[in-house]
Amino acid sequence: TASSSRSRSAMSAATARRRHASSSSRRGDLLSAGAFAPEALDVLAASIDASASAASASASASRIAELAVDAWSVTGGTTLGARFAGIETKLFQAGLPPYLVYLWFLGAPETRAPEASNFGARFLLAFVLATIPAGVVAKTTYGDVLANVDVLHGASESLLTCSNFLFAFGFATAIAAETATATATATAT
Repeated sequence: TASSSRSRSAMSAATARRRHASSSSRRGDLLSAGAFAPEALDVLAASIDASASAASASASASRIAELAVDAWSVTGGTTLGARFAGIETKLFQAGLPPYLVYLWFLGAPETRAPEASNFGARFLLAFVLATIPAGVVAKTTYGDVLANVDVLHGASESLLTCSNFLFAFGFATAIAAETATATATATAT
């Protein structure tokens, strides 16, 4: 018991020194106090460094998590489980190339798409580009998804409304012009 109490007092003295010393001087203090064998100090120093690294990594991860915002999720996760985490973003990214191909074909001269409709389809990209930062602002400022923040959601949706109006207006005008031409041709003959 005398050796265990001496060892406890040596350990408490070593602990006090460790709290007040830098990591490089701690090893020297403990060796000079004779509290630990040099091999044990190496293991102890490694575990202290590992726990400091783990704490630092955890702090870094939480800082990164604060910066990286999943703008499409209410809770920060997904209701589909860990297997499908982040699928909303991946589907969004996967949907963009086919839409760009669609715009390319819509703008081809042989398609003869009305200019207003062509512009309306391209203007939809403004809606997409405005929705991304609006979703991030809704999540970081209001703590909710864009659909639940009326001011930002309404502003974003107004771009979609303009896009849809231009698309429909272009085709309605083209149909009306085609009908007028067909009527004029039928009347002339």
